[in-house]
Amino acid sequence: FKHPLLVGFIFTLVWESIVTYIPGYIHRFTVLHYLQSLLPHASGQRGIQQIFGQPTSPLVSVITLILIGGGFLALSCWTVARKEYVLPA
Repeated sequence: FKHPLLVGFIFTLVWESIVTYIPGYIHRFTVLHYLQSLLPHASGQRGIQQIFGQPTSPLVSVITLILIGGGFLALSCWTVARKEYVLPA
C-alpha cells in the first residue's frame, strides 16, 4: 500500500467498531474486549457482552494484551531488519 499507516488506522477503527456488535465469540478478536475486561464499568459495557457472556478474567486479559503487543513488536522489528536502507553519498 502507498499509505500503510492510514490503511491500518482505518481498518482498526472499522474492525473494532463492527466486530464489537456481532454476536458470538468473535468479539474476543478485538483489543477493546480485553481492555474493557480490565476496566469494566457501566458506560464501557456492551449490550452484546451482557447477553452472550461475561468479560474475560483480568489475568487472561493482561497476558493476551502482552502477547499482542509483543507479537506486533516482533513483527515490526523483523520488518525493519529486512528493509534495506540506502544512505545518500
